[in-house]
Amino acid sequence: MKLLIIAFLSTLFNVSAVGQNEIKEIPKGTTKIIVETNQNQAENFKQVLNLLLDNDFEIEKKDLELLTIKSGIKPLPKSGNFYLNFRFKDDKIEITGKFHSGISIELSNVKSEDNIETIINKGMKGSIYYTSFLEMYKFSKLLGNNQTFQ
Repeated sequence: MKLLIIAFLSTLFNVSAVGQNEIKEIPKGTTKIIVETNQNQAENFKQVLNLLLDNDFEIEKKDLELLTIKSGIKPLPKSGNFYLNFRFKDDKIEITGKFHSGISIELSNVKSEDNIETIINKGMKGSIYYTSFLEMYKFSKLLGNNQTFQ
């Protein structure tokens, strides 16, 4: 009986751990994640550069005067690409991003071009909106857990 209870509880904890990459608690419409740190702008700048490189991102642009970083384009898990933008203010790191699906459609001489769109918390699980926001959220968690959303 004890073994059955222990097995049930361990299954319960494993199921709750799976949900940690979920973004249910973040308000819909969020386009910016702000991570509060205990570091100054220069330390945060260096930390983000190192984390980007450690996580297979390229650095497309960095501006030491404005304290901004733009990552290189990275593929999304199913389809499309995204990149992240970082802005550093005192002990805060602001993260935004853009994505595109990589799909253009043409029907009867009407063409729908693939546009670059802002990463936003919307859409159903598995959609390109959800997936791109989840990627931005997962990267923000590498910087710390003290987050606010706008």
